[in-house]
Amino acid sequence: MTESPPSCCNFHYETDPKDFKITEEELDVVFTDRDPDEFLLEIKNETFTFTRTRNKSNINKYTYTCSLGSDAHAALLQRLFEQGIATVNYKNAEFFHDASLILCIPRLEDLSSSYMENGFRETPCISILWNILKWFAAFLKQVSIFTKIVLVLWDLIGVGIILAFFFNTILMFATMGLYALANSPILFVFVLLPIVLYSLFFVNIMTIAVHEWFKFAVYNRKSPLSSLQILGTKIIKVTKWGNFIKHKYIHLGRKYDIFLGFLFVVFIIVLIVSMFTESFVLGVELLIYIFAVILPPVKYFIVIILYSIHAYCSCFKSCRLRFLEINDYNDPFLNALYTRQHLYQAVLYYFRNKKFHAKLTITTTKLTTMIKKKNYLK
Repeated sequence: MTESPPSCCNFHYETDPKDFKITEEELDVVFTDRDPDEFLLEIKNETFTFTRTRNKSNINKYTYTCSLGSDAHAALLQRLFEQGIATVNYKNAEFFHDASLILCIPRLEDLSSSYMENGFRETPCISILWNILKWFAAFLKQVSIFTKIVLVLWDLIGVGIILAFFFNTILMFATMGLYALANSPILFVFVLLPIVLYSLFFVNIMTIAVHEWFKFAVYNRKSPLSSLQILGTKIIKVTKWGNFIKHKYIHLGRKYDIFLGFLFVVFIIVLIVSMFTESFVLGVELLIYIFAVILPPVKYFIVIILYSIHAYCSCFKSCRLRFLEINDYNDPFLNALYTRQHLYQAVLYYFRNKKFHAKLTITTTKLTTMIKKKNYLK
């Protein structure tokens, strides 16, 4: 793949780099008037000194010294002399062309010349379409700010639904608890009572929901459902799963803004069309129903469940130690769970080690009895 592309083909040097490997014959030509053990090269205003060493496999290796700021070019020449694969692209084509003239490597000269002369050759039609796409992507990125503002406001509906759910649970227990206990004990024990016990931590749940909204994650971060990703990943890291599962955050960057901008454009188009025809009113209602009614409360419920899992994990010393090893203290709620002592942690620890405590109690009782008998005999 060292030949220059034919003139009838479109060749984009940013996406089609070429690999070059020097042959033994070309290497002999390079060292015709140079000492292969140590030699000096001057290419334009850059100076390179190469020294040959041999490893245990008797393979030539080169070390180099170069002028300030020329390390990248020196590494390319080093790869060339060691008969490795050197990639010619639009960034280094001019340097390779100058080097090929000094080193007398015709193939490298032809390849680098093809980049400099014919590297970027596109038909006008393709160029115009590409510019239009870039302009449209930039436009979507700018209008994505409106989508973010709308989603942040709709996200507040999720907080309201969470608070209303737990308030309603407390009121339902206060008004119907005795009735459910008398007429449906199963409903009371397995449904109503667990929810009420969970609601004892209502202040914490309310604080989590409000704090989550004030993060403005939709507005500030370049990732969908970033809080769920962070909490889920930390669950993996503080447990034994972290030894087997490697998780990376989904970071979309510029694509995330473009996608949100596209959503805004679609919503505006559907909204405008719905003013003239009733058939599109359902589309507007569907978008609002999904992004304002369904997704926000589901997200907050999952966030609360993930915090509950963290609360359970914080009962174990191994999980606490792993959390300290992560060295990430950006979340105040996780800091409180993993760095403070809580009563429920001691209770759970006791029940998990109930057999051990029972044996310890029996042993202690026997020792006490033996000591008393011994003292009595004395």
